[in-house]
Amino acid sequence: MPPIYIYATSIWSCAGRGGKTLWDQLQKSSFPSFSGESPPFLGRLGKENNLTLKKLKQRNKFCTRLDRTILMALACGEELLKSEVGQCLDWQNVPIVAGSARGSIQSIENFHKDFLAKKKPNFLASPLTTPGFMASALAQELETLGGAYYLSSACLTSLHSLHLGTLLANSSMDSSAELGSGVLVIGAESCLTPYYIAQLDALGVMAKPESHSSDLGQNQIAQKYPHCAFHAERTGMVLAEGAAGVMLGSRYAPSKKPMAKILGFGFKSEPSTLTGISADGLALQKAVLDACQQAGIKPEDIDVIVAHGSGTQLGDAAEIKSYQNIFGESMPYLCTFKWLLGHTLGASSLMSAVIAAQMLQNNEVLAIPYLDQNVSPPKKIKNILLTALGFGGQAGAMVMQAV
Repeated sequence: MPPIYIYATSIWSCAGRGGKTLWDQLQKSSFPSFSGESPPFLGRLGKENNLTLKKLKQRNKFCTRLDRTILMALACGEELLKSEVGQCLDWQNVPIVAGSARGSIQSIENFHKDFLAKKKPNFLASPLTTPGFMASALAQELETLGGAYYLSSACLTSLHSLHLGTLLANSSMDSSAELGSGVLVIGAESCLTPYYIAQLDALGVMAKPESHSSDLGQNQIAQKYPHCAFHAERTGMVLAEGAAGVMLGSRYAPSKKPMAKILGFGFKSEPSTLTGISADGLALQKAVLDACQQAGIKPEDIDVIVAHGSGTQLGDAAEIKSYQNIFGESMPYLCTFKWLLGHTLGASSLMSAVIAAQMLQNNEVLAIPYLDQNVSPPKKIKNILLTALGFGGQAGAMVMQAV
């Protein structure tokens, strides 16, 4: 596929807002600030971000009705609109691709609770909880007529959204801007509701209480990093809320300082379990090879893997097995950011892509602070492989390259 360039990014997380803030924390291997005195630990936005969302919700009558997930996506979109790149585009013609695994889940639960109490549904329940409403709401508030697309595919959601964004950028007829056809891609997730937390707890994928023993002689890593993906002490994920967005362009514009370029994708699925892939990660293996082929590179050209890293025993084991089958003794350096950000489900791939773009731009690897690897970080980063796994045997991969 022709390269598509990442020109601007926005990211909101429990560890802070903005690429520079997160970069500093990732560099320093800061301890995560997950909420909760005992499991389940959760990744919640901080006070400053919540205040911004509160002001956004009070802006007009339409915004007062929006779910928290949509408000987070809108905040990302407005940051990108106000960026230097956003200002140079014919914004009315920019398509929006929005994604979320659980959608307006807080509104759904609230409307259902109200229905059970009153035995009558609120007349706004249907339009405000329809999955595609997220994209429509963004288009309305951002005042664009370029088309609004919505995707939801578990933890692959924002990787699928990025793929659709690149297809739209390559197919758009509106390329008058210096950077070519612009496309806004956003992933958002705010599913820290009692019912959904209980769902994941019932599946046994949340970090367990015994992994956070007060005995410092045991499980020291899990105490410091509750979401310790790929570590022997891992026992599950830390569910978190977050949002991320990127502005894509179909043309190389040096004056706009693109951060990275996207070269290829691969997506596969397999009949395995309801919640994961097979033990040898066959779907992920095929997805990675397809992404490399589309990018015009070989697996051995990969310098860094930005991995999914769900933190679950079976999921991480299958993911590592997949990489071993692909790369053998030449395993690239492994990165994941969920130890700081938690697992944001449908937003996770976009959050990883934003940080991966910074890695390429800065030519610097962000290590996993608790994981000893048998390979040294590369001195020069050219190609990054980003992967994602989702419920039902889904797997995806994307190749990013330095500009």
